Amino acid sequence: MADKIRSKLWIILLYASFHLNMMSCSIYTDSRTGWVWASYRIKELAMIVGFICFSLSRRLVRDHLKRKILLLSGNILYTVSLIIIMFGKDPAVISILSILAMFLIGYTGGCVYYYVSLGIFKFEYGGLIVALATSLAYITHYILWVVLAQESIMVVVMLAGFAVVAYIVIKPAADWIYMDPLPYSDGSDKQEIRIEKKQLVLLICLTAIALISVDRTYEIFTSNYGDIVGSVYGITRLTAIPVSLIIGFLFDKKRHDIMSVLMLFAMVIRIWLPIDFAHEKLLIIAYQASEIYIYLFITVSFWEIAPETKRPELWASFGRVLMCTGLLYEAVNSVIPHEGNTIDNLMDFVLFFTGISLVVMELSNRQERILEQKIKTAASSENDDESHILNIVSTYNLTPRETDVVRELLQNPDLQIQTHAEHLGISRTMFYRYINQLYEKTGTSDKNALLSKLEKSPADCTKINTI
Repeated sequence: MADKIRSKLWIILLYASFHLNMMSCSIYTDSRTGWVWASYRIKELAMIVGFICFSLSRRLVRDHLKRKILLLSGNILYTVSLIIIMFGKDPAVISILSILAMFLIGYTGGCVYYYVSLGIFKFEYGGLIVALATSLAYITHYILWVVLAQESIMVVVMLAGFAVVAYIVIKPAADWIYMDPLPYSDGSDKQEIRIEKKQLVLLICLTAIALISVDRTYEIFTSNYGDIVGSVYGITRLTAIPVSLIIGFLFDKKRHDIMSVLMLFAMVIRIWLPIDFAHEKLLIIAYQASEIYIYLFITVSFWEIAPETKRPELWASFGRVLMCTGLLYEAVNSVIPHEGNTIDNLMDFVLFFTGISLVVMELSNRQERILEQKIKTAASSENDDESHILNIVSTYNLTPRETDVVRELLQNPDLQIQTHAEHLGISRTMFYRYINQLYEKTGTSDKNALLSKLEKSPADCTKINTI
């Protein structure tokens, strides 16, 4: 019990520390480079490259010790860069180091997002953990923003980030991600991977539409309320607390339908946010709450689907990569003529109805997958032969937990790995570990060979081995 609690607290502190560094570094480097829009875009691009580089490093650097050294070196370089930015006078040096700092933030973020995405499946209340981590990050950032100067804030968040990375390197958790990842597919579940690709395409399209709606409103907001833009970093940022708790609760209850409806509602707020709103404070609250909900929805959705893909370390951070681009709206905006309110209103309606269509397709696809899994479970459960399983247990000297895995595989041979793990009440990683133990005991090397051997009579297998 104590280990489980520590693991959950670790995820909360890990994500909160990274999110603090990301928010604080972005704001501080903007202030040091003069709030230049072009510089902001370049730093966003640098962070995107950092996220992608983490994914590449998972493939190119196989030794887990070298991975840890690489992460620690990057964190040291990030710290040194920010110290030079604080005390530097040369604008060119400050600009270059700002880009480098955001790249290193992205690299660390790839690691953090990958781990948190696995944590969502590891714990029963993964959504609540994410909500608490997000809330802690925003609360801490608000307190630091009110109490300390910018340089002092950066010192605090740098120390927090360095402490977290140092802990990762010195004392990794038992399930830590720096070991070579277990195979996510042995080639036997191509149908499920194809379905997940369809889910990914729908999610990417919905994300693009939502982000375009966010950017359209941001342009209107800054144009008409430039004098209060800075206040979005004030107390209204604490709307992240109730918003993240709502998403966390719905995620744990598997109410994706409500999550998607609220996503559309947030888009309505963003698209049709009144320009001449009478109460500025309510305007900022609505602006913040809707944006935070859209961002959290995108993040959690990609975290949920990442372990079902062949590249989980890439897809775990893909939502953040899309959010950082900011180029989606610019691309759409450049090809749409601006001839007054008629064209703009038409664009708003197209965005909204496209969002509705994508949500309906996404929910329909999800329901089809759930129904298919239920049908397979019901059909395969009729073939359960307990005496055969007991014979297998005796022949291969299986533990009780390995026996549960064997029973699950024989009853539901075609289900997804995550569904197997959910049936057994264990994490995806632990399920793979039991599979590897079964490979060793049965002398097999992949899922198909294991199932083939388990389906045969152990006596037959003994005869074959003897011959």
